[in-house]
Amino acid sequence: MADAPEYLYELWNSDGLGTWKILRHPIEKKTACRIFFTYPGGRRAAVSRQRLEAAGVIHHGTARRRLHLTPPDIPGPGTASESAPTREDQIAELLRAGATYRDVERQLGAAWAEARQVRVDRAIPFPPGRAKRFRAELDAADQAAARMLLAGASVEDIYTETRCSLTRIAALRRELGSRVPARPRPRRAVDEVLALYTRATADGGHQQWTGPRRGRTKVLIQGRTQRFNVRHLTFERAHGRPPTGRVRSTCGLTDCITGTHLADAVIRGTAPATATATATATERTSS
Repeated sequence: MADAPEYLYELWNSDGLGTWKILRHPIEKKTACRIFFTYPGGRRAAVSRQRLEAAGVIHHGTARRRLHLTPPDIPGPGTASESAPTREDQIAELLRAGATYRDVERQLGAAWAEARQVRVDRAIPFPPGRAKRFRAELDAADQAAARMLLAGASVEDIYTETRCSLTRIAALRRELGSRVPARPRPRRAVDEVLALYTRATADGGHQQWTGPRRGRTKVLIQGRTQRFNVRHLTFERAHGRPPTGRVRSTCGLTDCITGTHLADAVIRGTAPATATATATATERTSS
C-alpha cells in the first residue's frame, strides 16, 4: 500500500480582503536536514527540516512565504491577515496603488525579487503605463534618455521620465561619450557627522559609532576626500594629545568611541619610553 501523500500548508489571502484559502504544496522527499516540496506550477524548493519540525512553521524565500507543517486555522471573515497587516499585504497594497519596485524598496525596504514574487502570487497586473513596451516605444525612450543625458540630467530623473534601466542609461552614456557631470556634494562639519552617527547606549554611559567604517577601523567621512579615524578624534579631544599606536576601548563595548573609554599604547604601557615621555609632556602642556 502506497504511503499517503504529505503536504506543506500555506495560508493565502486570495483577494487581499480577508478571503483566506489553504494552499497545499506536495512534499517530494525528506532527508535528515531538508524537506523538498513543489509549489504550484512545478517550481521545486526546500526548507530546513529541523527548524520546521521544531517550530511548526517556517518562512521561505525572498517573499517570506509562511509554510506550516499542519493545516493552519483559517482567520475569521474579514480578517486582513494572520497578524494584520503582514509584510506581503503591505507590498501588495503599494503595488495595487501603482508603486514601482523601487518605490516598494524605499518605503518598506523590500527587495525587488520579494515585490515581484508578491505580484506573481497575488496576480497584481502592471499599471497600463508600465506594461511591456514595443520596439518603437523603446527606441523613443532611448532617444529621450540621450537628450536628457546631453542636457546634464541625473540618472534618477532619466529613469523616472523614460523608464530606461540603469544599465541602459549607462550604455547610452558610453555610446554618446557623455561624462558624468560634476555635482557639488554637501560637506558636513565634523561635529555634525559625529552627532549623526553616534548613538548613546540605554544606560547613557557609552557612545556607540553607527556610521561608515573600513574594516575594524571606525571611519568618520567628511566631504569626498577627507577622512578621520573616529577613535583618534575622540581620544585627542578627551586627552588633549594625538594617540600613540593603536587606540582600543577599555570599557568592553567594541563600538564605544567615548574618549575617556579609549586607551592608546601610552596608557596601556606598551609604548616606547620616548613616546611615553612626549605624550606625558603634551598632556601637561594642554592641561
